[in-house]
Amino acid sequence: MDTNRRTFMGSRTWIEMFEVIPPRNANPEALLHDLPPPGFGLLSISDNPGAMPAMSASAAACHLIRNGYDPVLMINCRDRNRIDIQSVVLGAVSLGVRFFLIQPGIHQTLGPMREAKNVYDIDPIQTLKILNDMRRRRIFSNHTRIPGTMDYFIGLFEHPMNGDLDLKPFFFRKKLWHEVDFIVTDPITDFDRLIAWRSAIAGVEGSERIPIFIGLPDVHGVVPETIRQSGHYAGVYYSGAKT
Repeated sequence: MDTNRRTFMGSRTWIEMFEVIPPRNANPEALLHDLPPPGFGLLSISDNPGAMPAMSASAAACHLIRNGYDPVLMINCRDRNRIDIQSVVLGAVSLGVRFFLIQPGIHQTLGPMREAKNVYDIDPIQTLKILNDMRRRRIFSNHTRIPGTMDYFIGLFEHPMNGDLDLKPFFFRKKLWHEVDFIVTDPITDFDRLIAWRSAIAGVEGSERIPIFIGLPDVHGVVPETIRQSGHYAGVYYSGAKT
């Protein structure tokens, strides 16, 4: 285990991450209802899941921080341009957010607000590069300097369940090239496919240093003990919505 993974994991060997769906209203109690106690793991805050408006992920993260949680803030490329994404990151870091999870988002025509226009100015890989430049080089996407320092972790989604396994190393290498800090897989329904995907990316230099969270469809999902004990994974991600 190298320094990057140790930095992310700390003393923990297995982390549970739960996706939290912000309410479609302005009531923070609806957000905090039935959550596990603080300190158990990480809570990932969805960003307009299902292509429908909900309490902003940034506001939801603020409520969680006030109540002792360590949230992972999702950033949905579908609804934001690069100006807004960088603004969201600045605001979230000022509130105490330490983790970001970037996702493309389902197309708005697949949700109930089909008349909405698609923004999608930049994709998750481009967003990863910009967020890395903000924290490492302290510059915005137009190379304007950012005063001060920022420290946070950036995650991306991976999709072991679909696509050509021969192409997986190429896409995984791009994520590592731009210094992704952790990976979350889509919900796994075939663990043999997960093993095949992990074997496919094993030859990518640095793949062993990235914490990988196994996506599960819901909180009742179980990871086989042989996979959990393999040392290839950092924990599980319990998905709560189609985002």
